Amino acid sequence: MIRKPTMQEYTCVFPCNGNMDELGEIQGVPFYKGEVEHMIERDEQEWVKICNWVQERLLPYMTVKTYNQPSSYGIKHAAEQEIGFYVCNGDIKWILLQLGQPCKKYYRSPNVTYMLSKKFANDKRFSEFFRKNNVQIEQDLVV
Repeated sequence: MIRKPTMQEYTCVFPCNGNMDELGEIQGVPFYKGEVEHMIERDEQEWVKICNWVQERLLPYMTVKTYNQPSSYGIKHAAEQEIGFYVCNGDIKWILLQLGQPCKKYYRSPNVTYMLSKKFANDKRFSEFFRKNNVQIEQDLVV
Protein backbone atom coordinates (compact mmCIF):
# COMPACT_ATOMS: atom_id res chain seq x y z
CA MET A 1 0.00 0.00 0.00
CA ILE A 2 1.27 3.45 -0.89
CA ARG A 3 1.35 5.72 2.12
CA LYS A 4 -0.16 9.18 2.34
CA PRO A 5 2.08 12.14 3.19
CA THR A 6 2.74 12.68 6.88
CA MET A 7 2.12 15.78 8.94
CA GLN A 8 5.90 16.02 9.46
CA GLU A 9 6.50 16.16 5.69
CA TYR A 10 3.75 18.76 5.44
CA THR A 11 5.19 21.03 8.14
CA CYS A 12 8.70 20.80 6.65
CA VAL A 13 7.41 22.17 3.33
CA PHE A 14 4.71 24.51 4.67
CA PRO A 15 5.90 25.65 8.14
CA CYS A 16 3.48 28.54 8.62
CA ASN A 17 -0.29 28.97 8.38
CA GLY A 18 -0.11 30.55 4.93
CA ASN A 19 -2.41 30.59 1.96
CA MET A 20 -3.88 27.28 0.68
CA ASP A 21 -2.50 28.23 -2.75
CA GLU A 22 1.05 28.36 -1.40
CA LEU A 23 3.24 26.27 -3.72
CA GLY A 24 6.05 24.13 -2.28
CA GLU A 25 8.04 21.07 -3.30
CA ILE A 26 8.34 17.61 -1.83
CA GLN A 27 11.30 15.71 -3.28
CA GLY A 28 11.33 18.08 -6.27
CA VAL A 29 7.62 17.68 -7.10
CA PRO A 30 5.42 20.80 -6.76
CA PHE A 31 2.41 20.63 -4.45
CA TYR A 32 -0.06 23.23 -3.28
CA LYS A 33 -0.49 23.39 0.47
CA GLY A 34 -4.18 22.51 0.08
CA GLU A 35 -3.33 19.40 -1.97
CA VAL A 36 -1.17 17.99 0.81
CA GLU A 37 -3.77 18.80 3.47
CA HIS A 38 -6.43 17.09 1.35
CA MET A 39 -4.30 13.93 1.02
CA ILE A 40 -3.58 13.76 4.75
CA GLU A 41 -7.32 14.00 5.50
CA ARG A 42 -8.48 11.71 2.67
CA ASP A 43 -10.68 8.72 3.56
CA GLU A 44 -8.65 5.48 3.58
CA GLN A 45 -11.05 3.61 1.26
CA GLU A 46 -10.86 6.41 -1.30
CA TRP A 47 -7.06 6.45 -0.99
CA VAL A 48 -6.90 2.71 -1.72
CA LYS A 49 -9.14 3.14 -4.79
CA ILE A 50 -6.94 5.94 -6.16
CA CYS A 51 -3.74 3.96 -5.53
CA ASN A 52 -5.21 0.91 -7.24
CA TRP A 53 -6.34 3.00 -10.23
CA VAL A 54 -2.85 4.45 -10.67
CA GLN A 55 -1.20 1.04 -10.43
CA GLU A 56 -3.71 -0.79 -12.63
CA ARG A 57 -4.68 1.83 -15.22
CA LEU A 58 -1.76 4.27 -15.42
CA LEU A 59 1.47 2.37 -14.72
CA PRO A 60 1.13 0.06 -17.75
CA TYR A 61 1.46 3.18 -19.95
CA MET A 62 4.62 4.46 -18.23
CA THR A 63 7.17 2.68 -20.37
CA VAL A 64 8.46 5.31 -22.79
CA LYS A 65 11.46 7.61 -22.58
CA THR A 66 9.72 10.85 -23.46
CA TYR A 67 7.52 13.21 -21.46
CA ASN A 68 4.00 13.40 -22.90
CA GLN A 69 0.72 15.13 -22.21
CA PRO A 70 -1.78 15.00 -20.58
CA SER A 71 -0.33 16.54 -17.45
CA SER A 72 -1.00 15.36 -13.90
CA TYR A 73 -4.10 17.56 -14.01
CA GLY A 74 -5.46 15.76 -17.07
CA ILE A 75 -4.63 12.40 -15.49
CA LYS A 76 -6.53 13.31 -12.32
CA HIS A 77 -9.62 14.04 -14.42
CA ALA A 78 -9.32 10.65 -16.14
CA ALA A 79 -9.11 9.02 -12.70
CA GLU A 80 -12.19 10.93 -11.49
CA GLN A 81 -14.14 9.83 -14.54
CA GLU A 82 -13.44 6.17 -13.91
CA ILE A 83 -13.39 6.09 -10.09
CA GLY A 84 -16.44 8.29 -9.64
CA PHE A 85 -15.30 10.75 -6.97
CA TYR A 86 -13.04 13.79 -6.60
CA VAL A 87 -9.33 13.09 -7.09
CA CYS A 88 -6.83 15.79 -6.18
CA ASN A 89 -3.97 16.58 -8.57
CA GLY A 90 -1.72 15.99 -5.56
CA ASP A 91 -3.05 12.44 -5.14
CA ILE A 92 -1.72 11.48 -8.57
CA LYS A 93 1.61 13.27 -8.10
CA TRP A 94 2.19 11.81 -4.62
CA ILE A 95 1.41 8.23 -5.63
CA LEU A 96 3.68 8.42 -8.68
CA LEU A 97 6.41 10.02 -6.56
CA GLN A 98 6.20 7.12 -4.11
CA LEU A 99 6.41 4.69 -7.04
CA GLY A 100 9.60 6.40 -8.24
CA GLN A 101 8.19 7.78 -11.49
CA PRO A 102 10.19 10.78 -12.80
CA CYS A 103 8.33 13.92 -13.79
CA LYS A 104 8.95 17.19 -15.56
CA LYS A 105 7.81 20.40 -13.86
CA TYR A 106 6.26 23.46 -15.44
CA TYR A 107 7.48 26.89 -14.36
CA ARG A 108 5.41 28.14 -11.36
CA SER A 109 2.76 25.47 -11.79
CA PRO A 110 1.53 22.58 -9.67
CA ASN A 111 1.18 20.44 -12.81
CA VAL A 112 3.82 18.00 -14.06
CA THR A 113 4.18 15.59 -17.00
CA TYR A 114 5.34 12.00 -16.86
CA MET A 115 7.00 9.50 -19.17
CA LEU A 116 3.60 8.37 -20.36
CA SER A 117 2.86 6.61 -23.63
CA LYS A 118 0.44 8.41 -25.95
CA LYS A 119 -1.53 5.17 -25.89
CA PHE A 120 -2.92 6.36 -22.54
CA ALA A 121 -4.63 9.33 -24.19
CA ASN A 122 -5.85 7.09 -27.01
CA ASP A 123 -7.25 4.43 -24.66
CA LYS A 124 -10.99 4.20 -25.33
CA ARG A 125 -11.70 4.62 -21.61
CA PHE A 126 -10.15 8.10 -21.64
CA SER A 127 -9.94 9.41 -25.23
CA GLU A 128 -13.55 10.61 -25.40
CA PHE A 129 -13.16 12.36 -22.05
CA PHE A 130 -9.99 14.16 -23.23
CA ARG A 131 -11.71 15.16 -26.49
CA LYS A 132 -14.89 16.43 -24.77
CA ASN A 133 -12.89 18.40 -22.21
CA ASN A 134 -10.40 19.77 -24.74
CA VAL A 135 -7.36 18.25 -22.98
CA GLN A 136 -4.37 18.92 -25.22
CA ILE A 137 -2.21 15.98 -26.23
CA GLU A 138 1.08 17.58 -27.26
CA GLN A 139 4.01 16.30 -29.25
CA ASP A 140 6.56 14.14 -27.46
CA LEU A 141 9.10 16.11 -25.45
CA VAL A 142 12.39 14.26 -25.76
CA VAL A 143 14.24 13.80 -22.47
